[in-house]
Amino acid sequence: MIFVHKYGFILVLLLVLTACPIQPPTPIIQMPADGSISSSGTPSISGIGVAGATITVFEAQSKICTAVVDQNNAWICVPTIALSQQQHTIYALQTGNGGNTSVASETVSFGVKFVPLTLEWNTNNRKAVQDSSGMLLFTPLTYSDIDDIAGGFRYLTVTFEVNNLGTKALENLTLCAITTSDSVGGTAINTVLGFPDAEHPIGVPITEPSVAQNIFPTHGTRLGTHPEPDPNASNFQAFSSNEASFFEQQAKNQGLLGVYDHVLDYGFVTQARRLEPNLKTLISVAVKLPRKFTNLPKPYKFKLNFLIVEDPVLRVARGLGETTNAALARALALGTPEKPAQLILIGSDTDAPVDPKITVLRLPSVRIGTAPTLLPIP
Repeated sequence: MIFVHKYGFILVLLLVLTACPIQPPTPIIQMPADGSISSSGTPSISGIGVAGATITVFEAQSKICTAVVDQNNAWICVPTIALSQQQHTIYALQTGNGGNTSVASETVSFGVKFVPLTLEWNTNNRKAVQDSSGMLLFTPLTYSDIDDIAGGFRYLTVTFEVNNLGTKALENLTLCAITTSDSVGGTAINTVLGFPDAEHPIGVPITEPSVAQNIFPTHGTRLGTHPEPDPNASNFQAFSSNEASFFEQQAKNQGLLGVYDHVLDYGFVTQARRLEPNLKTLISVAVKLPRKFTNLPKPYKFKLNFLIVEDPVLRVARGLGETTNAALARALALGTPEKPAQLILIGSDTDAPVDPKITVLRLPSVRIGTAPTLLPIP
């Protein structure tokens, strides 16, 4: 009888524990704030919970991220997959050490709106830049600074490593130059700085529009008998005004660009035309500028604004100083009869290359700004 009562008592006790679990308190989401807008697809999500418990953040039934509550009852986590550019509604559950889960927290709704990418020409800065979607990481690797003393020009090239952090393969990933409210002279360039002085330790601001308007995009350059396009850094791209307007309208429809922002007629494309998830490629952003500016120090630091797009057209643009044959060879290496590459010839070139692997687009000039600033005809 004693053993029966003893085990019977234990059995009843276990039933009581199972039927009446201890449920953790409901967690709280503090950030992002309800109704806010994030410029990143991987915003930090944080809040309050019980020390040692596990927080899981959901959108509908999809798990966004998890975190362990620290000793100060605070937690923070970052989405493991970048959120898309739209409105998102999230909630959190808290799981205690015993495995019991709380009631869902109050929901938080916020928007994700990506912003244009700004890349910097600054030999003192090797800091990686992540685009606002959280899906791409640009890390500066190499800089080159080549003078054409006879011609009076300087060629600058910065090569970035591009890392696809997302889950989607990207086709013809292209940086389209844009002009914004903080641009100089209606170009894609802002924050032009000359050599520093006592009053301006980070550099003397140069606001004269003609300075930015005389910085021309080109292919990455190497030093031969004179500065010449580098076939391994030939990433310059050009678009017709209609194509630039198409990119611009699509971006404005998505809220990426403001009313007074504009896509210009040029950009740069990654060297790998298809960038798989978690893989890396290179992109060379290069410009040509006068060695000296009248009554002004030569700029050594400036920034360029870009819109990131997947270009539906497989294109090759002939840049400053590049021969038609060199551009043609690159186009033929990329194109196929099923998907021809578009060879873009700028200026008065009269050659008429014909091949089933290419189509030809002739542009008399390319806008590099909203003012009458055109890429000089080679």
